[in-house]
Amino acid sequence: MKQTRDECDGLFPLRLTSMERFHLLDDNPNFSNSTFAKFEFEGQIDPRLGQQALDIAVDRHPILKARIQSDGSHPVWIQVPGFRLAVDWTRTGSSYGPSQLFDIHREPGVHMYVGTDTNSTCVLFHGHHSTCDGIGGVQFTTDWLRIYDNLVHQREPLEGLPRLDPEMLVERNHLRMFSKRYLVHLWKQPLGLFGATKFIFRKIRPLYPGCEASSPWDEETQPAITGQWLDPDSTRTLRQHALDQNVAFNSLLMSEFFLCLHDWRVEELGQSANGWIRLIVPMSIRDISDRRQTAINRATIVQVDRRKRDFESPASFLPRLDREITIIRDWQLSKIFVLAIRAMATIPGMLTRSARSQKCRGSAVYTNLSEPVGRLGLAKKEDSVEVGNMLMKSFDYVGPIRRGTPIYLTIQKHLDRTRVSMHYDPRVIIRCQAEKLLTQYVDRLTKLANSLVD
Repeated sequence: MKQTRDECDGLFPLRLTSMERFHLLDDNPNFSNSTFAKFEFEGQIDPRLGQQALDIAVDRHPILKARIQSDGSHPVWIQVPGFRLAVDWTRTGSSYGPSQLFDIHREPGVHMYVGTDTNSTCVLFHGHHSTCDGIGGVQFTTDWLRIYDNLVHQREPLEGLPRLDPEMLVERNHLRMFSKRYLVHLWKQPLGLFGATKFIFRKIRPLYPGCEASSPWDEETQPAITGQWLDPDSTRTLRQHALDQNVAFNSLLMSEFFLCLHDWRVEELGQSANGWIRLIVPMSIRDISDRRQTAINRATIVQVDRRKRDFESPASFLPRLDREITIIRDWQLSKIFVLAIRAMATIPGMLTRSARSQKCRGSAVYTNLSEPVGRLGLAKKEDSVEVGNMLMKSFDYVGPIRRGTPIYLTIQKHLDRTRVSMHYDPRVIIRCQAEKLLTQYVDRLTKLANSLVD
């Protein structure tokens, strides 16, 4: 189905959901509430086809062409007439910054930067979190990749892409609370309320207490993004190990990140082993009914806490973590956070106070985006994929860092390898320390894989 601008215009003005309002309120000059996707390629992009692919991709996702208009206590999305996303082509090589902050009330919430060199291209997408969540960002950026590949090879621009239905935007806030899948677990929801209570009242000590960023977001050095590959052999070995242990591969990776943060806190930062470590874990609440949805916000967050005595029981650490994540996912307990946001939105000022709280929300953010790029149907070459006339060398999808939570870690599958990406706050953690932490995590995974082979 080919959407037209007239069809999209008929959907607006579109009232913001409570989650979109929360992300809007959570944006401030010190901590941009933004998501990023960074791609590095071998080869030079064709600017004309790159812009054409961008125009087509943006047209598939109506909210990417909309800004926010305040309307008393009920802000709305309105489309910007004749909007065309301009690309900053002035960068050189991997120097994709500076990245300018958004004024989402004056412009749509997406920027794109391109840096080129003799035989390399770096592309950075910058999205406002009110506009869409991480999965929505993956939808849009992978659309661009596939459309660009189609244009270079003179195919129809949308060949190989799923049909989208912009009219489903009006359903983006539906939680389907009366579906059979949810009602069968309704009696278990008090467990979710208990988890929400922990989130509110349990005190989490920042990894870097006393080093909170007080200066504004530095457009010259932020976002600070780094990434590393976990090799194919280690990836396969760890996947098989998770299968043998009857746990999810993601639970295994999360447990090793917990252990890495614990060691980092004690050995690198010289802190006590006491106190909680909390991972904030974004989770999508999309289901099969959302398969035609455009880029939107349809995610929630859960928190997973561990303390000293948990780390002292290594044999039970992974099984217990896997059990907890499985319960949260299968029982749909993650919807409690969205319901809490909706409840706060009904009380004047409460959503604002929650979004702008100065308390530490978690030690770090951990998320798994599955396989964002490898299933696009792009031609495979070596250990990556070709995008038009370019070979993708790396990619990093990351979300926002917050006050007291200066680390955002993302896991992504790519063919036979695993990509580990980190967004960090350079005002709190200098680059060499951030890269050391990431290296220690990847080394842990490699060492574990090697121990399973020996």
